[in-house]
Amino acid sequence: LVSLTQPSAGTIRIAGQSLAGHREQVLARVGAIVEEPRFHPHLSGRENLWVVAAARGPEAQRRIEPALERAGLSDRGDDRVGTYSQGMRQRLGIARCLLADPKLVILDEPMNGLDPAGILELRRLIADLVAEGRTVFVSSHLLDEIEKTCHAAAVIDRGRLIAQGSIRELIGDTHTHYELTCDHLRAALDILAVHPAWSRRARPRAAFGSPWPILGRPVPSSPFSSRPASACPASRPCGRRWQTASWASPPG
Repeated sequence: LVSLTQPSAGTIRIAGQSLAGHREQVLARVGAIVEEPRFHPHLSGRENLWVVAAARGPEAQRRIEPALERAGLSDRGDDRVGTYSQGMRQRLGIARCLLADPKLVILDEPMNGLDPAGILELRRLIADLVAEGRTVFVSSHLLDEIEKTCHAAAVIDRGRLIAQGSIRELIGDTHTHYELTCDHLRAALDILAVHPAWSRRARPRAAFGSPWPILGRPVPSSPFSSRPASACPASRPCGRRWQTASWASPPG
């Protein structure tokens, strides 16, 4: 999203503009913290912001004091960054983002290393940025904090988008989805059919005209399918056809 790496496929659009074709214009209104924000520890917080603002121009320089105040660091702006706590460095990083007056703020693992008080401060600061009309994009493995901080989320597992929607929609889904890949689908289903966790709730049934039974509730987007050997995942090479089954377990 900030052009640190090149995408292997697809396109990126921010505020309706293509990042590939309008990189400078797009990134001019984007503020980002990738992992932990880095500063010159021997300089004060205010001096670190002056270093960044000098490269951005007069408008960024005029935003230094409002940014420090917005991040709650006005009274510590003249202290060396080497004396700051982890939470204060995170807030100074957000103040640095605000020098661009960004419409999009990207925070990568912002809660890492913070104590409970620091997490609460950062959570309030993110909420305030959103209230100002900015979009805050948070990347984190702390799902509990995402639930408390964000309005919507996307879940990515090993590079695959597996769920996306509002927090209410995501936590309201009480069904767990499974996908199994095996060489002998019927044998696998026979084994699952006698498992107590499934047999007490589900009856085998045919799905979408498939001759194989399915347990629980069928997932319409993922019916049984047969794929050729060329479709076998790299991690599991095979020389014969294989089949997949998908279903959702009942609540509980």
